[in-house]
Amino acid sequence: MPPFFDVLPLYMQLLFCMPFLLLLARRRPVLAATLSGVVYVASFAFRSANWEGTALGLGLYFNPFAWQFLFFVGMMLGLRRNDGAPPLHANPWVTTLCVLVLFFSFVLKLGVHVVNYNIADLGRYTAHVANLETWFDKGRLMPWRIVHFFALAYVIALLLPASSRLWQRGWCVLVRRIGESSLQIFCVGLALAYVSWVIAANTYHHA
Repeated sequence: MPPFFDVLPLYMQLLFCMPFLLLLARRRPVLAATLSGVVYVASFAFRSANWEGTALGLGLYFNPFAWQFLFFVGMMLGLRRNDGAPPLHANPWVTTLCVLVLFFSFVLKLGVHVVNYNIADLGRYTAHVANLETWFDKGRLMPWRIVHFFALAYVIALLLPASSRLWQRGWCVLVRRIGESSLQIFCVGLALAYVSWVIAANTYHHA
């Protein structure tokens, strides 16, 4: 599989499953949410030692059994919006918790970068900080990555609600349109990334 295209198998697998999940979510939302959650947990509990090696050999960097959970949650939020759900209201406790999650994540990620790029010597804490990288593992969609995602989404939704006039101004209109055309932008980005990789590889090869 060409470089940068490892997300495509995941995308195709999840698109294939979405109609069945959508039908189940419409009729039995609790059952659908439970099923998706159980599959997500099982992706950790029953992960074989050499599953990732086999999956990487097939181009499956992203674990579909884990990532289906995030796709499912996004689908449910979209259904909630289409059904006329009320706008999000700020809760002081939830807002504080989300801000703390974002700050804590920033500190952890900063520490990981400090260790990985040898910016500073953390002494006996170096190995512990380096191990924190697994908290943010993208391929397996670790729980902390999901928590961070929803904390960030919650804070942004409060700061920039859909009704905000800011979305009607200048560059925000461009950002909104990019989000509305995310699939097209994704495809263009893949094509540009691959072309850039080919140019860089040939330049390095002839250098």
